[in-house]
Amino acid sequence: MEEIRSAIVNKLSLSFPDYPVFDEQVTEGSQVPYFMVVETSNGQKKAGNRRVIRSSTFNVHFFPGLLNPRSECRIMNEWCYEHLSNISFEGNTYQGRDLHAEIVDKVLHFFINFDVHLLLPREPVVIMENIVQEEHIK
Repeated sequence: MEEIRSAIVNKLSLSFPDYPVFDEQVTEGSQVPYFMVVETSNGQKKAGNRRVIRSSTFNVHFFPGLLNPRSECRIMNEWCYEHLSNISFEGNTYQGRDLHAEIVDKVLHFFINFDVHLLLPREPVVIMENIVQEEHIK
């Protein structure tokens, strides 16, 4: 899921080159506006023999400028719905689900979940050694 987080950070950095994008830790003295991308939860469930589905929820924080923070948050919220619903990396496109947002204390919190389907490698099978069978008839 690190790849998805990196893809989100990259998409934000390319779209808003003047806004710093932090992951997990904000440097002290950072000037607003800026973004912070945090993976808030993850999980894994079995989907077959060797198949698993890994899920991660990301929270994209947007700390707006000081003039019209609520207005900036609403504009950024619309941008997130349009551009973060699909994330591409390594030639694959992943569609986000359960997108929702809230503005708390003049900060936008945009939540998005991604599911990645994985095929686990086969466990090595112990091959039986040679067996010798003898028969005798009386």
